[in-house]
Amino acid sequence: MLFDMGIALGEAIIANCPKLHWDVDPVSAILPRQARILKRTPGMSFQRPMLTGYENPVFRKIPLHDVYTFAAQMMRYMLTLDGRKRLGALRRDDRRLISDQFSNDYKAALTAYLADDADSLRAQIAPEDYLKLIDDLLADGHKNND
Repeated sequence: MLFDMGIALGEAIIANCPKLHWDVDPVSAILPRQARILKRTPGMSFQRPMLTGYENPVFRKIPLHDVYTFAAQMMRYMLTLDGRKRLGALRRDDRRLISDQFSNDYKAALTAYLADDADSLRAQIAPEDYLKLIDDLLADGHKNND
């Protein structure tokens, strides 16, 4: 069921963002260091279906992961009496973020698709330099988290 929800979320995003499409590994071609790290790291990030085609080539959306995290939040906070108590103990803003997570993921994908990049770093340096910079930053970030 979660897989179907992820596909439905991805297809809803694509319906509103015609340049987007599913891809299994858009990372390796443009961010090789990041891809090598993801390949060695357990989890859902390497060679998983994701949406790509955003104006910013390093941005991608992973609807299957979004649905999984949404379901995990619902399981933690909504399915049991203890979970409902945990939810009630949170601040109102935090409760709202949890209950709206699914729709917020959808809105974030649309916002990123429509985002204007006129003043960003990408507009100031050559595309290949931008990709190398992002690849280095992401790879170095993974090293610091180890």
